[in-house]
Amino acid sequence: MRLLNFVLALLVVALLVWPSLHGAVLLNGGYIDLLQAGLVTASAAPAALGSLEKAVAAGQSSGLWGLGLLARWQGDEARSRKIWERELALTPRSIPLLRIFHPQDEALAQQSRLRYPQYSLTGFWLGEALADKDVAAALAVYEETIAQDPADGVRWVELGILYLRHGESDKALAAYDRGCRLRDIGGNGCWRAGLLSEELGQNAEAIHYYQLTLRQIPNYAPALERLVGLEEEAKRDTD
Repeated sequence: MRLLNFVLALLVVALLVWPSLHGAVLLNGGYIDLLQAGLVTASAAPAALGSLEKAVAAGQSSGLWGLGLLARWQGDEARSRKIWERELALTPRSIPLLRIFHPQDEALAQQSRLRYPQYSLTGFWLGEALADKDVAAALAVYEETIAQDPADGVRWVELGILYLRHGESDKALAAYDRGCRLRDIGGNGCWRAGLLSEELGQNAEAIHYYQLTLRQIPNYAPALERLVGLEEEAKRDTD
């Protein structure tokens, strides 16, 4: 139960800070309803589900996503999906949740993208869902979507990863560089750009990217190790 409550808390934080949905309603009564329904013990789940269903039917709650979450927790995936599809038809506010629970669901991601193309998150979700099946198609979606949100450094790094999987090293490096310069949080664009530059035999560029990595993440041991190694190699070459 502690784990479930922790996950729920994280989901609320994600809704509050997710930049791609700042134009939408980020937090709805569903979460409050879910907590008030008594989701604190396993035995409370059926009562909580029934309570939320009545509230939604009476128009007293916007907690459809809460219903879907409870149905999923009870193991009823089909019911959960049906509820979330209904929510998706009404509002984009649950898209971050749906992506968390169904990251590889191409059909649901496609519905999300078709209904709400103005939100970049829908495109990145669709690209993620396509990536393991069709890298070229995923790339096309990512390239289109990143034009909507070009300041998202992490997405540039994800695009770079796709380019590399597609065998396009130069484009991958350019995408990593873009992420690096946007100070991607957690995307490691500078680090990846350094590794790829080194792999391509561009050691001077690799040194530069490792230095940038250390500016963003001081004392990052892998980057420091590679930087020292390349600098020593360069010194030997000039001696």
